[in-house]
Amino acid sequence: MPIPKRTMVTITKIKSAISNVRIYLRLSLSMTINEYITYFQYKFALWRLFVIISDNMDLKSSLIAIGMEEKEAKIYLALLDLGTAKVQDIALKAGIKRPTAYVVLESLFAENYITKTFKQNRVLYSPEKPDILLRALKQKEDLLEQTIPLLQARMKTSSVRPRVKIYEGKGGVEQVYDEIYQNQSVCLFGSLKNLSEEFVGRVDTLKKIIKSEKIHVRDLLTEDPKDLDFGLASVGKNYEARVIGREFDLYSDGALYDDKVAILSIKNDLFAVVIESKEVVDTFRSLFEIVWKMSTPLEEFSKSKRS
Repeated sequence: MPIPKRTMVTITKIKSAISNVRIYLRLSLSMTINEYITYFQYKFALWRLFVIISDNMDLKSSLIAIGMEEKEAKIYLALLDLGTAKVQDIALKAGIKRPTAYVVLESLFAENYITKTFKQNRVLYSPEKPDILLRALKQKEDLLEQTIPLLQARMKTSSVRPRVKIYEGKGGVEQVYDEIYQNQSVCLFGSLKNLSEEFVGRVDTLKKIIKSEKIHVRDLLTEDPKDLDFGLASVGKNYEARVIGREFDLYSDGALYDDKVAILSIKNDLFAVVIESKEVVDTFRSLFEIVWKMSTPLEEFSKSKRS
């Protein structure tokens, strides 16, 4: 992609300033007071130039992040600097060809980000106050909130076959854990003894969520001390736990929530599989209930160990 002419001019000025600074550095031993003042003026001007360029890049990136096209961001920033201006001046300031500037300005006008007035057979453009961007985003957010339930309903009714998603690596597994913790009711089965050290912080996160009573958990644990310690620390009105028989073991972590079942490999090969299907999840829930009834309540198991 060719470098814009205005950018080349700026780069040339920076190189020239740097060259002048280097000259003054070589002569520093023989500088007079006035030469020192001039040297520091160069330094300050160079610093200001970099600040201006950096600020413009940050502002443009922010506007692009909230939905503007790159050329729209350039035009809007140019208008903020100019105030009210003709398209020729705006195009020059933004570093965009005039025919393109016309198209971009009309796009910004349609979004109500700018206004236009007619004076002596000429069109003048002016920017709206920047808080118009916040109001526009709020309107889009409100519209999206109304639309999401309809989209979710359509997604559920249109999907007949089970949906299977595979997540790989630490980031993928953490994404599934985050999804699990956002539900109001979860059935868990697994063992902390198989938990990689990379996920130790997840144990504390789940404890905090349980203590905040934002989630109701039924948990199948093994007799491993780590499992028992976690269960006893979490016991409350929104956390129930039972201990499976010694002849059984759990090598992966798992969860049942909504119409989903998640199986997470959390020891060596880090990955997670999420199946979304009412029929599949109902089958897993039936198996969970069978094991739940066969298992010992955590408090009862703990008392038997102490006696």
